[in-house]
Amino acid sequence: MPFSSSHHLISTRQTSRRDSFNSTINLDESDQESVIEVKPAKASEKYLKAVQGKRNTRSSAGNFPAVESKPSDNDIILVEQPVPRKKALRARPTPDIEEDFISLGPVNKLAKLNNNNNISNKKTCKSSPSQRPTKLSPLKSRNHRIENQANQVEIVDLLSNDIVEVQTPQPHIRPSLTAKRTMSKKVCAKAKKRCASSEISPKGKANKSLKAKARPAVASTSAQADEDDDCVVLWDSADILCVYHNIAPKVANNLITLFDNENTIPFIARYRRGLTNNMEAEQLRVVRDAYQELKTVKEKAKSAMAKIRQQGRMNAQVRKSILAAKSVSELDDIMAQFKVQAKGTLAERARSLGLEQVAHQVLNGDDRPDIIQDMIRKDTEGLRSCEEIETGIMHIIAEVISKHEAVLDFIRNCPRHEIVLESKKMRANKKQSVDAKKHQMNQLKFKEFLDYSIKVKYIRPHTALALNRGENLKILSIKIVPQKSVKHSFIKLCETLFACVGYGHTRSGRICHGAFLDAWDRLVVPAISRHVRSELTKMGEKESLNVFASNLKQILLMPPLKGATVLAIDPGFLHGCKIAVISPSGEVKHTDVIHPVFKDSSLKSPACEKLREVVKKYTAKVIALGDGTASAETCAWLGKLIEKKAFHPVEVSYTIVSERGASIYSCSPVAKAEFPSLDPNVISAVSIGRRLQEPLAELVKIEPKHLGVGMYQHDLAEAKLQSTLDEVVQECVSFVGVDLNTASVYLLQKVAGLNETKAKNLLQWRSENGPFTSRQQLLEVKGIGPKAYEQCAGFVRVIPSSRAGAWPGNKAVPVVKVEKGPMPNLLDSTNVHPEAYTSAMNLIRLARVELEDLGKPEFIHKLSYYVTFAGAAKIATEIGVEDEQAVTQLTEALTQGPAYDIRLKNAGPVFRSGCTKIEDVKPGDTFTGCVQNVTTFGAFVDIGVGQCGLLHTSQWNGAKLVTGERVEVKVLNVEVARKRIGLAFQS
Repeated sequence: MPFSSSHHLISTRQTSRRDSFNSTINLDESDQESVIEVKPAKASEKYLKAVQGKRNTRSSAGNFPAVESKPSDNDIILVEQPVPRKKALRARPTPDIEEDFISLGPVNKLAKLNNNNNISNKKTCKSSPSQRPTKLSPLKSRNHRIENQANQVEIVDLLSNDIVEVQTPQPHIRPSLTAKRTMSKKVCAKAKKRCASSEISPKGKANKSLKAKARPAVASTSAQADEDDDCVVLWDSADILCVYHNIAPKVANNLITLFDNENTIPFIARYRRGLTNNMEAEQLRVVRDAYQELKTVKEKAKSAMAKIRQQGRMNAQVRKSILAAKSVSELDDIMAQFKVQAKGTLAERARSLGLEQVAHQVLNGDDRPDIIQDMIRKDTEGLRSCEEIETGIMHIIAEVISKHEAVLDFIRNCPRHEIVLESKKMRANKKQSVDAKKHQMNQLKFKEFLDYSIKVKYIRPHTALALNRGENLKILSIKIVPQKSVKHSFIKLCETLFACVGYGHTRSGRICHGAFLDAWDRLVVPAISRHVRSELTKMGEKESLNVFASNLKQILLMPPLKGATVLAIDPGFLHGCKIAVISPSGEVKHTDVIHPVFKDSSLKSPACEKLREVVKKYTAKVIALGDGTASAETCAWLGKLIEKKAFHPVEVSYTIVSERGASIYSCSPVAKAEFPSLDPNVISAVSIGRRLQEPLAELVKIEPKHLGVGMYQHDLAEAKLQSTLDEVVQECVSFVGVDLNTASVYLLQKVAGLNETKAKNLLQWRSENGPFTSRQQLLEVKGIGPKAYEQCAGFVRVIPSSRAGAWPGNKAVPVVKVEKGPMPNLLDSTNVHPEAYTSAMNLIRLARVELEDLGKPEFIHKLSYYVTFAGAAKIATEIGVEDEQAVTQLTEALTQGPAYDIRLKNAGPVFRSGCTKIEDVKPGDTFTGCVQNVTTFGAFVDIGVGQCGLLHTSQWNGAKLVTGERVEVKVLNVEVARKRIGLAFQS
């Protein structure tokens, strides 16, 4: 074969299976066989310079001309090596040898050498496979070559043929099997554990997939650490939060850091606005729940991989699927194929008969008639005929199909507009006939669902929960029906997945097609039904939690009624109406029980006389009437008394107060500890009155789930409901603020960063050391460290008037001088966090105002004018804060003053002086009502007739209603038997 003078020979070793050259050329077989490996090379500046000197030429049977000229950019590098016949392409290194690469100069091109490479005058390389490989350093110059002599490496100058440097490389040896047997017990145990993860076979030999990639054994490597590294998911939490919650990547990373550092939602919402881009508490709670779910997915993925490894069924595809799952439902679908099946399933019965191998053969298109006929056993059920065997095979194939990853994706992503939900009336059974009246009343409640059909895509959250409740009460029978197009899509998917079957008139094709239909009817349709029902339930529960949280927040943030004496009435029939008089400070002044005759509104009745006497004695201008049993009758009776001016000269008005949870609270240990001598029936009246005076302080004593302001809250998971509502209470208490010197333990334990134990320790410190004079004293309380102090300090206040023990709401009393403790700081009575006190004082100094004037109109005007005139950006630099948002937050806190209450901006209760019964309400009547509850389908409005009316969402006209809001409504329709009133906005 002719070659030009620009071709060069570079010596190398014997070829092996890891050679990276492009091709091999066999020369004349009559002579000693030479192998030439040909590869294009870019010489220029990055390759070795031309080999200088003359070579001994060989005969025409395989000789090469001498090399004289320099290489060009398009030259070919030829590698010649004499090797024994028929061994050049088959030679493989022994398993104990790890072959390393040698960098040829700055171009970093790789060649392989062994220890016994001897460079002859012909500059050819002879290698010995019995020697250990060595890892050599790069060439010092492009004019040098490498020679291996004995156990040393010589770098030779190609021009002068002189030795430039001698290196002694350290062999890179993989431990042999003998060395492994001498390892300590601990290392051997770790090696066996690595065997289980398919890295090394139990016999100590490398697996096939790892023969080409030998590893050195490192005794200090932990098998557990390897497993942890192997369980890293293929997605990032911040990226998912960005996509699903529409937040910036920077904000997502900030939130993850804040959540991981155990910061509370109120603290983040108020004092970390710059990091969250002003996200509200509700948004933060949603993102936090999503992040917690992602963390749960990571933990479940780790445990799932451990279980699959124990079964010995782990492979690359399964691992990738698990680590790519982004939800718990996806993980459950993946793990379904690895669950141990019940012995009673049809597929397991067929497997027990030995049909699994035959089923796989049929699924792969094997049409041999003997594979089924050979399985016939006349004395064994299930194998007595070809039809029974084919049925068993279908059951196995159907199960394989139902657990296929593509089929599971099909079930999850099935189009919802092609699935219909049907609801029918359930047939009555013997148990239902026992209580026919109650069953008939329940049927009346679910009247619209007795013959109901709707596409799943259009089902609302409250509808899903209503259907679930009707099914649980044995009133409704619900069925999920996929349309025919879904079935056709499934069959087409199966044909695509198992295209090798060949669906014609072959036996395997007929069996597989029957298996597809069997899988659809018996396995896939129920799976779709379960998935859709679960999805609808989760959607309804999520919306129910949001509705409950929103309504609870509005109730807790109802404005307090300060400075008024309240007469509370807990209505009743048999046991009479319990009354209690509550002073403006919340003290119980009087309790009694009256028995009004509701049809007799005479001013001389005993009940009227007693009530009039109490009202005049305590000048109770406000009556709080509970909305429980006999509320409508008591309301009508009380309205007639007011119309007849029975309480003259006292001008009396009343309002309806929700008494939900009052009876439970009256029997609780909390109530007994607070009122040890009062009857529980009277305690409920006290609770009603205090709810009007100070809603937040009273309602925190009751479990939120008993307040009944949600939507199907009794159908929700107890733990999730309790957790969400507790967080809402914490937010409300924290945002309103708590006076350190007057708050009860029930209120303090709801502050962000505190709990029951810390609240009790705080009260104990207060009783031993007197009133708090500074927030800094919180660090002296047992159990409150730097982290707890950071979270709670901004939400507790030291009001100057409360240092003498004044009740909140009373007029301010002179400040009492405190002999011990730090000097009072007026910033302790504001929303400014202690960490920002220095910045706040700098802002006050720049605005040229005095801290002593905090809350005065002049202070507020000057500070607001300065911030507007100077600009937030400039001020942020001068006072040393991060951004403009911090300046705005400081200005807002300083201008609000120490007496600011966020509840005062909300609408108060509606007071009335008359009442109407539901029987007297007619379409077209107008009322001023108060929103009592808001759901996804409408708002319930109290119009003063003893029964709330429904203002349906179709009548809102784009308005957004909240609990406690006043609305002007008119009556659309009245159903007295069902106690339903339809309302619409008056305008």
